[in-house]
Amino acid sequence: MAERLAEFVRQLQYASEETVVLVGHSHWIRELLRDNLHDSFTQRDPELTERLRSRKLSNCGLVRLDFDFEANCAEGSPRRPIVDAKLMLGSQLVK
Repeated sequence: MAERLAEFVRQLQYASEETVVLVGHSHWIRELLRDNLHDSFTQRDPELTERLRSRKLSNCGLVRLDFDFEANCAEGSPRRPIVDAKLMLGSQLVK
């Protein structure tokens, strides 16, 4: 799973499109969020960070993610390009 997620993030990084719509299962999205939330986001909203990493998105739920691939420029720093996440249109995180 980790390799597939890492490959997906690399594809996003080098995609020519500025906006991408991702449709996937909530467990996969949770794994994407667990490994890729940038430290700046986790410090800004630790409560949402914990919920995004431990709960799943409700059926038909929407979450907007902002990626910044320049945010991890330091040599040896973990690649965590998701700098913002927002639940959209009344979407919820459930157990």
